Amino acid sequence: IACKTADGKSSSSTDQQIVDAVFTEFEDRKVYKVEPSKGMSQTTPMSYKHDASVPTTGGAKELIELGKGRCGHWASLLQNCLSVHGITNSQVAVIVPEEPQQLGTVSRFYAAYQAENGTLLPILNDSGVNEALLYIKAWNIADVWVPAKGSPIPAQGNTSPQMYFANHVLVEFGTQKYDPSYGAKYQSFDLWEAAALEAIGAWHLPGPPLDQEANATFWIAAPEVGGSRQTSN
Repeated sequence: IACKTADGKSSSSTDQQIVDAVFTEFEDRKVYKVEPSKGMSQTTPMSYKHDASVPTTGGAKELIELGKGRCGHWASLLQNCLSVHGITNSQVAVIVPEEPQQLGTVSRFYAAYQAENGTLLPILNDSGVNEALLYIKAWNIADVWVPAKGSPIPAQGNTSPQMYFANHVLVEFGTQKYDPSYGAKYQSFDLWEAAALEAIGAWHLPGPPLDQEANATFWIAAPEVGGSRQTSN
């Protein structure tokens, strides 16, 4: 993964050229594991998924072991590939749905729900979730209480990925922002937002046994308007 598309780069190549070359392996959204006993690629690419078997923490190790992972796992894989070439100064950028200098998205969700329904948002048990969300394209958000999914952006090994998250992880190097989960790169966070983000909002997910998407309450706070919110690590 780290070397195949960087083959032919030399000591005269810039780090940016090497990073772009390595990332080429991610751009077709088909990144394969190699079977150590055979030295050959597996026939099924690794995938970007959020099912219950995928841990919320970890990195490249878990992605390779499972053959699937979340955005943080894919970001870790890209950084590990870069480190093979001695490039260790890439940065993880975490995109979050909060709006600086404004009341928190979840707090506004509570207020909007009460105004809409005349009742308080249901009290959570220990396993429920009230959480701010990024809505990844494409959604019909004309009804802020019943947003409808459209065609999703294809991701690594997955043409129907989950379309909402509490955050999303990119890798930043030089002037480029790399989204290894979707095999795309951008020159700014605003360009990522324009291409990938439909809206910000929140959801209420009851605890078990009702912890299924069909039982969730979704809410759209605002469409994508630029000025992406992120923290860098």
